Amino acid sequence: MHMASQFPKRSILYERDATSGKWRGINYAELQKTAEQLACSLIQSRLSPGSTVMIAGATEKRMILCMLGAMLTAHPILVLDSISE
Repeated sequence: MHMASQFPKRSILYERDATSGKWRGINYAELQKTAEQLACSLIQSRLSPGSTVMIAGATEKRMILCMLGAMLTAHPILVLDSISE
């Protein structure tokens, strides 16, 4: 992740706390670290090559982190997102 080495402290992703209403940002360094940790977990789970990683029911921030982690392992991704009314 090129931007993590160039701008590690720059915020890239924000999420609003449902209780307090305050925004919390995640910077490039945190994004890279979390994505790499998720990728390591997927690799350690011994998924067979070509297995699809399903991501369901996560907040937007968590969804993006999971997607990046899965992409680092080169596994296909299936995102399931429910629409609430």
